[in-house]
Amino acid sequence: MSAPAYLNTHSRPRARDTELAELRATVAGLVAREAARAEELAALRGEVSALKAAQYLRESDHDWVTIIAGAMAGESFTAQTLLERAEQHRPLHLALTGMNARTIGARLKRIARHPLLGFTLTLDGRDSSGCIWSVSHLAPCDDDAAAL
Repeated sequence: MSAPAYLNTHSRPRARDTELAELRATVAGLVAREAARAEELAALRGEVSALKAAQYLRESDHDWVTIIAGAMAGESFTAQTLLERAEQHRPLHLALTGMNARTIGARLKRIARHPLLGFTLTLDGRDSSGCIWSVSHLAPCDDDAAAL
């Protein structure tokens, strides 16, 4: 008399190997799907950040930097320098009304992280009086001029 099938030790390892292979394939598929979802989520987060950054600058920020560029005429400056120059430059005085060096510096840092149409705002370094900034007016590219 032969042993019952559930006691047959020769067939059970093969079945377990098959089940184990199927489980491994299932887990690998789940891991691959999760990795794809993680990549998609990272891409979406990047797109959202870019959209937020584009909306973060206000039109008044561009006007504010334009006034600073006109007042500083290519010179490097600190927030304190802007306050001092505002005493002789009326548009700059109006643009900085109600601000102190700390709030000016914070606004400059916020704006410097984003592109400005026609200008570059650059943090050139630091000294004992704070951050040293410069504003450069960008000349339009030949392609841009031809398009106009």
